[in-house]
Amino acid sequence: MDWSTCSPDIILLIFKYLDYKSLAICLSVCKSWRDIVDYYAGVKGIWPDLAQLAMYKKGIAFKQRSILPWRDLYFNYQLWNNRNIHLQLDTILELKQFKHMHVFEDNIFITFDSGMMQYKVDTLEGSLIEKNVLNYQQTHCITGKLDHKNSLCLKIGLRQKVFCVPCCDFTIINDHCLVTDASHIFSIIKCCCSIVPIDPSIRFKKAASLRLYNTLGTICSANIDNDIVYVVNKGGRIIRLKDMDFLGKTVGQIVFPRNNSPLVVCMFQKFSVIHNVSSKDGSKTMAVSFIDDTEEIVVECSGMTCVTPYGDILLLGYEDGEVRAYLQEKLLSTKEPLFTFNIKDLILDGFLDVAIKAIEVYEAKESHYLFIATQHQTIKVIVTYND
Repeated sequence: MDWSTCSPDIILLIFKYLDYKSLAICLSVCKSWRDIVDYYAGVKGIWPDLAQLAMYKKGIAFKQRSILPWRDLYFNYQLWNNRNIHLQLDTILELKQFKHMHVFEDNIFITFDSGMMQYKVDTLEGSLIEKNVLNYQQTHCITGKLDHKNSLCLKIGLRQKVFCVPCCDFTIINDHCLVTDASHIFSIIKCCCSIVPIDPSIRFKKAASLRLYNTLGTICSANIDNDIVYVVNKGGRIIRLKDMDFLGKTVGQIVFPRNNSPLVVCMFQKFSVIHNVSSKDGSKTMAVSFIDDTEEIVVECSGMTCVTPYGDILLLGYEDGEVRAYLQEKLLSTKEPLFTFNIKDLILDGFLDVAIKAIEVYEAKESHYLFIATQHQTIKVIVTYND
């Protein structure tokens, strides 16, 4: 029987007996089934549950970079697999000495030599100037601001509990803040009150939990999968940090190239690692292999200057201005990117320095905004898709 031609009335009858997980699977059967699931989920008001089941890691990375409802966000997520793209240069911001940028909902925060600016992603009109800020990150659970005195001020949970810790570098991933200080002490701060209690009389005993590690060495990158933290240090040791195990467990070992400065390292999936290597002839290469006897991989890229893990997508920036997008799970089987382009092809005037420092994403209606930073410019590129 060809289920794609089945009567919608029969399919709707079947849907009444399916759980959310099974309904989420039905989204990918065929277009007619997807349309019926779309109708059914809209009538029943269950799109938030379906979308989170159908998207990579519950779609958290996508939701934090958008104000779209869950239904629209799910269909936007599917667009990443459409290779028939159209690129449009939208805006170029002139900023001196770029340091960091971060998208949260419909705002982008950019830090540079003289402080931080906040912009609306649609218009890129600046709405906030704050001096002496080195880094700023925000999720629905935690807000972190690093100042010039290497003090990280955190606001935790819906009640915005505030406290500060010494810090050289930090990363916020959903409800975790991963911090490294000048003494190479690695801290894991987890928000414990990111939801509102059903009973108003309930009071959370603590806003956050804190775990400290001082035997891990210099941390190059960190990642979180199912509340388990993975780190890779400068020696290439990959360590799993779980619960109260303060020594950690080694789950893999890789070899970083020597005399390759600066070293670009990024963890993705569980504890897969991508890093840059030098190229003698200036060519861009990619080598992929397994990490020891695991299913995780190590990816070596020459010419790469930055990496942004975005859900199950990897966005790579190169020293010659090229941008590439890869589906993480297919890196081992194929090195073919989802799309690639060079910012030099979009900008007629040209840049003195096109090496890409960072890439951020915003999920707009039926399109993606790519924010691409070089040393002195931040470029907004709108990616749309043809049927």
